[in-house]
Amino acid sequence: MSSALYDLAFQANFNGVSDRLRSNPEEAEYVNGNNWTTLHILAWKKAPLQLLKAVYESHPSALQLRSKRGETPLDLARDNGVTQEVLLFLENSEKSQFRSAVVTTHELQRKMTEKCNQDEIAQKTLSHALKKIADSLTILQSENEEMRKSNLNLSDNFEYLQEENEQLKEALTSLTCACKALRDDYESEVQHTNN
Repeated sequence: MSSALYDLAFQANFNGVSDRLRSNPEEAEYVNGNNWTTLHILAWKKAPLQLLKAVYESHPSALQLRSKRGETPLDLARDNGVTQEVLLFLENSEKSQFRSAVVTTHELQRKMTEKCNQDEIAQKTLSHALKKIADSLTILQSENEEMRKSNLNLSDNFEYLQEENEQLKEALTSLTCACKALRDDYESEVQHTNN
């Protein structure tokens, strides 16, 4: 079952999409069997920038969602020759989400460090893991800044961002595992101390 918003987008009825989005913004969250969202369809159908922005604002995470063939809305936009301003909007939105994830990761790292200072064993374990993650994030931030300043063509920039996103996912996975291990060690130590 699909959504009316998705169907209108598939028909390239951009006025209909705009009207439907105003009254039913939650329909932008619909994902079809191929992992396509309304944002994927609009990028593929070369929708106007303002419509892409409106759908993006209703469902920002659609920008990172990959189809079963591995395509993001940015990939589809590139492949279908959309305007430069649409490409810039999608690229800048993707970079913004990446920076936000890095900031969130740094904040999580800070909070976990404060909590782990209460337990010496947990602090040593977490400090080692957080140092690796912090080093990886510093490298990723540096590479991202260099990429932003470079004058590489759009496809080179995209390939580079894909690699950075994979590294960030690995860093976030490592942080999650380290935090879980730390929590388990801490709970075990507390339980052992209580016994």
